[in-house]
Amino acid sequence: MIISRLTTTNFKCYANESWQFAPGLNIIYGPNESGKTSIQEALILGLFGDATSEKKGLKAYQRWGSEEGMKITLDIQLGGERFTLIRDFQERQNAIKKEGRSPIVTRSEVQKTVSEAVGTPSETLYLSTACITHSNINDLKAQSEIGDSLRSVTIGIDDNAEAAIKLLDKSIVELEKGIERYATNPGEIKRTQNDIEDLKIKLQELNSALKRVETARNRATETRELIASLKEEKTNEEIVTTAWENKIGIEKELEELRIKENAIENRLEKIKQLNKTISELQKKSFIPSELNSNELLEKIRAAKIQAQTANEKAAEVEEIEEKIRSLRLPTLLCNIGIAVGTALFIIGVFLPIGQLERFAFGMIGTAICAAALIIRKRHNISTLKAQADSKKEDIRKLREMASDAEVISAVKIVDAPDLDSLVFYLEQREKASRELEKAYAELAGIQDGRSVEEIEAERRFLSQKRRDAEEKLAEQAPFTSSMSVEEYAKLKRKVDNIEQRVKTLETERTEAESLIKISDVDPLQVADLEEQLEVAEKRLESLTHRLKVCRTARDVLSQAVSEALADASPAVEVVASEYLSEITVGTYSKAVVKAKDKLVISVHNPYKRSESPPNELSQGTQDQLFFAARLGLAKYVFGLANPPIILDDPFVTFDGERLANALEILKNISSSRQVFLFTCRPECLVPGSHVIELEPRQPAFTRDL
Repeated sequence: MIISRLTTTNFKCYANESWQFAPGLNIIYGPNESGKTSIQEALILGLFGDATSEKKGLKAYQRWGSEEGMKITLDIQLGGERFTLIRDFQERQNAIKKEGRSPIVTRSEVQKTVSEAVGTPSETLYLSTACITHSNINDLKAQSEIGDSLRSVTIGIDDNAEAAIKLLDKSIVELEKGIERYATNPGEIKRTQNDIEDLKIKLQELNSALKRVETARNRATETRELIASLKEEKTNEEIVTTAWENKIGIEKELEELRIKENAIENRLEKIKQLNKTISELQKKSFIPSELNSNELLEKIRAAKIQAQTANEKAAEVEEIEEKIRSLRLPTLLCNIGIAVGTALFIIGVFLPIGQLERFAFGMIGTAICAAALIIRKRHNISTLKAQADSKKEDIRKLREMASDAEVISAVKIVDAPDLDSLVFYLEQREKASRELEKAYAELAGIQDGRSVEEIEAERRFLSQKRRDAEEKLAEQAPFTSSMSVEEYAKLKRKVDNIEQRVKTLETERTEAESLIKISDVDPLQVADLEEQLEVAEKRLESLTHRLKVCRTARDVLSQAVSEALADASPAVEVVASEYLSEITVGTYSKAVVKAKDKLVISVHNPYKRSESPPNELSQGTQDQLFFAARLGLAKYVFGLANPPIILDDPFVTFDGERLANALEILKNISSSRQVFLFTCRPECLVPGSHVIELEPRQPAFTRDL
């Protein structure tokens, strides 16, 4: 497991900070009060915290003077997978985000994923093994009882473990009284928290008031300067935008003038074309005066109709005569049939033949005569001749009517070859007359009651107006020649934004000046409250540390010793011995780790040639033994997981040589495991490691004053 980045918001002394970490050894280096402990606590809270928790102790991590809640983000790499762990205490939400997947926001699922990555859900177990600080490095030594500080979590205890747990439970109950639920007589922690809350509220109110006044003063000055600057900028930009708007207006006017001018020119051209057409139609519609009589024209039309009728009847007569010619042979045959039928009938009547033969001849003759008569009746030539004669008479009369003297004279006047040509001549003149009337009507509509001279004068006026507009447009060119429509729109938006911004700034300036006038905050009150708050916080920190130690001791005694480490003691012993031997340059080559019902750590003393408890060793050697033992525990207690090792200046009692050896061990461990070393000692800066150097910082609650 590798933590590649830590990002905090409103956390202790950090408003909004981010740190990038390397996979191996990371050294966070800086003097006291530079924020090392805040980073360490952010890592622990990010791994084991719960953004949905109601615990009052979480407020201790909140940055003073911030109204928003804190937020911790860890970018984690686990094998080939990367994900982001988010503890958002402002939104009260835990989340894990993986690329290409839906976020995990369920508290249990988030905690499960983190527990699998770290190797344990227990913050206490992690702090007692993989997290080594200068204040608890030697808390693994055996003592007669466990007090306010962290007792051994990985060695045996000479007294009964159950008794130790009961003592711890009693201390925890006394300290926790009133924290989670109301108590008539709360414990020290709750009373101190209440005092701190009251002081914070008062301090926050005073700080907020002071900050508002100072902010208002600064804002009033800034707004005055900004308003002056923005007004000057707006004036300069409006020169260009006004020129562009004038250009657009002129171009629009030009377009309208050109359209009107083209329309006038088209009208004049149409008038010219119509006058030409009228002249041609006047020629085409001319009729000689001799023919310009309605009565004569009617006679000519009637004569044409009579001639056409005569021709039609002549065609009918021709058809009848052709039919008569075709019926002459059938008529002759019918006459012959009648004669033959009559002869047969006579033979049947008068010849001396038998009765049957006589009847047969009579019937046959009668039938032949009847058939011949029927056929001849159907093809009666005389009737057809009568029809033909009647139609010929009609034709004669029609032709006489069509041969009227006036009509014949009209044909000669126009030199027409026949009556049809005369009629065609007159129809063409009538058609031309109708077109002439239509042309006159169209011309009247185009001129609309005005003369050609008046229309021409309007065209000249529009032409002059267009030239004037073109000159005005040329005057705007220096300001707008290189400006596109998009650039104008952008500049116009800028001017509008400046105007809106000026209005907003003027409102802000008025509000700021009003706030300054009515403020009566005394800065000395703030200093007094800060001093009281600092004393209360130190008291709370001490009490919280005591509670934390008790909880850790209880949890480790009840769980870690009996469960997590019982089967790991042989392996832990081997690793701890290797580390101890390397640190002490072989002086102590074997650490003894025994875990059954309780964990006991001792060392093989080469001088005594037997095991020695830690209390027989010097303080430095004790720290080195426990350091080696914790590294061994951290290697095995988390199973297959490989969480980072966090060390907070654990080498206080190490001399130069053993410090160098311990750092070499960390360097070797960092080749397969991420390590965080928080230190203020320059001799701990290991070459090749990733160093984050911090600068001294003011206390978080005073930085914004």
